[in-house]
Amino acid sequence: MLTADALLRCPCALRNNNAVSASVKFKNLVSFDKTNGQNPVETTLVQGIDGNLYGTTQFGGANGEGTVFKISPSGTLTTLWSFCAKTNCPDGDQPMAGLTLVIGGDLYGTTYGGGAHNAGTVFRITPTGDLKTIYSFCSLSGCSDGLNPNAGFALIQGTNGSFYGSTSNTFFRLTPGVSSPRSTLTRSLSSSIRPV
Repeated sequence: MLTADALLRCPCALRNNNAVSASVKFKNLVSFDKTNGQNPVETTLVQGIDGNLYGTTQFGGANGEGTVFKISPSGTLTTLWSFCAKTNCPDGDQPMAGLTLVIGGDLYGTTYGGGAHNAGTVFRITPTGDLKTIYSFCSLSGCSDGLNPNAGFALIQGTNGSFYGSTSNTFFRLTPGVSSPRSTLTRSLSSSIRPV
């Protein structure tokens, strides 16, 4: 199945025998100019329950450290959040992966840096732009819970409600709604990973 996301990432998916169909219409919806974000190339878009498209930029925005944005189907861009909104970036900076849509319409994502230990965050944002930091990486001794979530790997929500993701040194599981959320090391990247 060809999704809108696939088309946005690679218009070449429309090609059939090296010819583009004459019935295909292309329209540039948004151009980023640093003030509204910069460098969305590492992420994918997700369609919200309201029909809008949501994504992140690694840089740009009000503070130069990345944004969460929404694009209407007609192409109206709204910046929902500009990262590093406070001194030392407790909300995170430089999101380098897409967003994950959950039941109810909220979106979850990660930042590469910032947070309580400047090692990245997991955050939740509403479609209206209310952002909450859920977890700051490097909260455990020796950063055994991970640091700097990897570029391009959006969180995955399991059927158990937990989120799964990766950092530069871990795969992790994060269960939201716990009074003090903890990241659980699922498997260290330095150990041998064998197929199941």
